Amino acid sequence: MAEISVDQAADREFCTVNEAASILGVHPITVRKMTSSGELPSFKVSGRRFVHRTVLDAIRVCARSGDPDPVKTVREQLAAKYPEFAGGVVEAKA
Repeated sequence: MAEISVDQAADREFCTVNEAASILGVHPITVRKMTSSGELPSFKVSGRRFVHRTVLDAIRVCARSGDPDPVKTVREQLAAKYPEFAGGVVEAKA
């Protein structure tokens, strides 16, 4: 499986699980668990999960500001603005 750098992922609007893991500095399995449970907002297309780049950037900003649970903070903000993300995962229709 090819790895992607944070700089390469920054050029893309949507990130795969592996790219999101690289950006957040965690293992891809952690991101898979977080997206599957709805903890990390994501969407699926043809069985593949993607995370929007702005979600990852918001998590990084919250983490740098000292937020004790940046993922939860961003998830709550998204759910308030976009009710379809309340469950954490949006299924895209092909």
